[in-house]
Amino acid sequence: MLDSFLRHVTKDSYGPVPYLLPNGTRSDAQAVVQKFHDAFSVLEWGKMPDVLSGHGNANALVYHHLNTLVKSETAWRDFLRSSDALTFRKAGSSIPQGGNVSTMLNELTSQFPIATNYLGLLNEKEFKELDSNTTLKPHEFGQPDFKQPEFNFKNLFFPVSEWIHEEKIPSASVMGRTVWDYSVWKKQTTPKVLPFEFHCHFTLTEKTVESLNTDCLALPKTASLATLHAGSTWDFPLIELVLSQDPFQKRIGFSEALWITGFSPDVLQRSMITAAWISTFVRSHLHHLKANAHLKMNSIVLRFSVNDKQEFILTDSLSLDQIHLSRESEQVDENLHLDSAIDFYKKTSWYESVVHAKKQARQQGLSEWKRLCVEPAPWLDPKVKESLENKSRVVLMSILGNSRCS
Repeated sequence: MLDSFLRHVTKDSYGPVPYLLPNGTRSDAQAVVQKFHDAFSVLEWGKMPDVLSGHGNANALVYHHLNTLVKSETAWRDFLRSSDALTFRKAGSSIPQGGNVSTMLNELTSQFPIATNYLGLLNEKEFKELDSNTTLKPHEFGQPDFKQPEFNFKNLFFPVSEWIHEEKIPSASVMGRTVWDYSVWKKQTTPKVLPFEFHCHFTLTEKTVESLNTDCLALPKTASLATLHAGSTWDFPLIELVLSQDPFQKRIGFSEALWITGFSPDVLQRSMITAAWISTFVRSHLHHLKANAHLKMNSIVLRFSVNDKQEFILTDSLSLDQIHLSRESEQVDENLHLDSAIDFYKKTSWYESVVHAKKQARQQGLSEWKRLCVEPAPWLDPKVKESLENKSRVVLMSILGNSRCS
């Protein structure tokens, strides 16, 4: 019920199946079609009974736009020359006792645009549940028409990604306590998905502050523990490493990340600085959109895979559910992220039972979760649901209003 592994909640995967390269040869890799749907979920709280009309299609189109952008040499070249990139460099080079950070910030720019596992979009007309006899062909990858001002698409679109196997982390019992056995990660063959996500925060919200583990944060010089309160903003993001398959979204320190992966400190730092660059790139793009409704990116969640050369591949990221946005105006700073629905749930008895179940599960194991939280999740108030659907449309119009993906 409280499954924080949102990739299993808010979208379905079909495949993997072979696909043909543009030259007509068969790829050694395989592909999956990701079908975002309208199921509603709040981070860490699981699947809700409501669906948000149009949210799945908006997620797919934003996912397509941002993945296309992050693979664009022109977009990266323009960004690296911008004042936003200069400000970011200055902020990053100020990290205490981090002289090599400044060097790596500049060295990594030669590796942009970043590699991703994203291949393109399938139109609903071509989409079918894939089986072992299916082979995807390049001509089946479609392009949405962003010229429609109302974005009232007759066809839905589904992202296609190169399939990278993700090993489910097993649990084990140590002295009567259930633990996650991350030693399995080192045994996987490459390319493999990192077992933790990078949560990159530029502006803290009340919900973010509640979940922060200050022992696991990378702090630029402009930040301090005293400044970690809602509303604090930085040019270089605060970065958390979060175990993606842990139901409590556990924050881990750098030493634990090194132990889990077997990385050297230099490789771990390179992964974090790569995440910082990408998050700043996306933030800058959203802020400067011509059709921008004063969008401000507060935070973003990024995931990487790593190949046998220890090169990082952006994997399964850049969807609306992983980007925390707000819309600024002179009167209001409105939260556009779905977890704003928490305010509604906090007024229900279900929320109280969930909080109690979480506390018990931390102490006694996950088996206590379902037993203690027997009350079903409530339906959203119709006005709250309508507001969330409107926010999805606002974001879609703002991001794609004057955008073209080629």
